[in-house]
Amino acid sequence: MITSMTGFASRTITILERDEEQCALDIEIKTFNSRFFEPSCKLPGTLSAYEMEVVQRLKASLHRGRVYCTVRINSYSALLEKLVFSPTRVEEYLATVDILRDKYKLTGELKLNEVISLPNIFATERAHLPEEAIKRFLDGIGEVIDQVVAEREQEGRNLLADLTGRFDRARELIDNIDAAIQKILARLKEQLNEERQKAQDGDEEAKAMLAEKYGALDKMDVHEEIVRFRSHLEAANGHLRSDVREKGRKFDFILQELMREINTIMAKCSNYEISAYAVDVKVELEKAREQVQNIV
Repeated sequence: MITSMTGFASRTITILERDEEQCALDIEIKTFNSRFFEPSCKLPGTLSAYEMEVVQRLKASLHRGRVYCTVRINSYSALLEKLVFSPTRVEEYLATVDILRDKYKLTGELKLNEVISLPNIFATERAHLPEEAIKRFLDGIGEVIDQVVAEREQEGRNLLADLTGRFDRARELIDNIDAAIQKILARLKEQLNEERQKAQDGDEEAKAMLAEKYGALDKMDVHEEIVRFRSHLEAANGHLRSDVREKGRKFDFILQELMREINTIMAKCSNYEISAYAVDVKVELEKAREQVQNIV
């Protein structure tokens, strides 16, 4: 099975209930392709202590890719955070007012609505979460991860179909190249035999051409490259259906080897027909490489 690195899922869960109030969280996870596992978690302050636990769960299931996990408080945040009054800070403000009156002879009264609007009169205190709330939160994270995994696997099935088609097309093209080269080699061998016969009959020009024909024949022989290309294709198809979870990096290597072989074939054979087939092979390999970049 192939797994894509692209996925998205979200869900709203309730983690706390008190009287008729419920505290709900919006959990969202989205993933993109990357060479490594790169997590990013944004959690409410009350849940920040569980960030490493969330990252570990993401790593265990998603393995590779850039992963963004965002959790937002949907409703009744007061159940997670409560407002705490600071009498010490009020006393400091009132003491400062007394100093202003005595030292600078200022007049006026500080009213209630003015007091409560002063900075830092109230502070936010994180509520202690019961075990059941923590369990609901982590279970919710797990459920959203499962949804992302299912989406990535579905996308992986699409990638499998696409890559299988491209590798099959590359195999057809390399067979066409092989057939075309065999025809060219057969023609060169005929010409070589003719030149050899002329040389044996004393034709000096034929003797000079003989070495050139041998060189051309040797250069056009790309049998080893074709064999290696087919071998790499078989390795690619086998890797597509292997039980290995992380396949992307090995595919990168296989595609590099396939590209190296087809480039060598193009360099050795300047024939138009062969070059046209080779260009088509490179197009398929480049498209496959684009798809492989998104494989876990």
